Amino acid sequence: MTKPSNDSLQDQIYRLVSELPLAQVESEKVSIQFQNQSYLLCFEVIFDDRNSPVAILAALTNTVINNSLSALLSLAVENLSLSYNQTLHQTPVSSELNNPVGLNLQNFINSFQEHIWIKNLNGQYVVCNESVDLAWNKKHSDIIGKYDEELFDSATAELFKSGDFQAIKANEPIVVGECERIDQQQKRHWLETIKAPLLDSNNELVGVIGITRNIGRHKEAQTQLMLAESVFENTKEGVLVTDRDGQITEVNAAFSKITGFSREEAVGQNPRILNSGTHDDLFFRKCGIPY
Repeated sequence: MTKPSNDSLQDQIYRLVSELPLAQVESEKVSIQFQNQSYLLCFEVIFDDRNSPVAILAALTNTVINNSLSALLSLAVENLSLSYNQTLHQTPVSSELNNPVGLNLQNFINSFQEHIWIKNLNGQYVVCNESVDLAWNKKHSDIIGKYDEELFDSATAELFKSGDFQAIKANEPIVVGECERIDQQQKRHWLETIKAPLLDSNNELVGVIGITRNIGRHKEAQTQLMLAESVFENTKEGVLVTDRDGQITEVNAAFSKITGFSREEAVGQNPRILNSGTHDDLFFRKCGIPY
């Protein structure tokens, strides 16, 4: 931190940080006052790969320090420590692998078109990307720190909170919702929402991560598969499908009606079960049937 020239909140932070003995700092929290406002300053030490302290990360907040914020601070410290050690040991050959300038969690999630957000255990939004701002038609500052009840109608808020509870209960990523949406260009999109519990470095639950993605292509492919399956099953011609080794993997109803072999009897067999002795191997090969 460059020493500021004027008397400001940054000036207070600078004085506090510069007076701290680096080797003795351990995740400290200090209360400070500025212009009749109370703040909490949190310190985390950044270590090199020899576990020696090299810097201090100072985070300022006017809210209560909860597990979610602590987890985010720990993540920042780990990333900064990793970046420091990579820079320390880099060689001219690997210089092109340097981390891009300005790389951080917010810039990282802003690069995704998917809607990404994080809530703490109280249900407050603590992180979201620009895709969320655009989709919800709200300013970033109007989302962070808010609850679902403050952002949406009661029915939607209850639906979102129910999804959070399901993810926490499942203790793994789950699909909590799927819906069709029409954008400003009147284009239809199928959206899928996935939620997952957010755990800290001690494997303790600190919040919920949410991701909403466009699954339009998946839906279209699914529709085409259902159509193909319908055609396959309802055609009057007997059809069988084999793998590359010549084993039957699927047959339709007409096949069973024509040949007398049920699906259960045919699947896993070789098409030679159809050989009545009337035709030779060449006939089957010309028909394109592995034999």
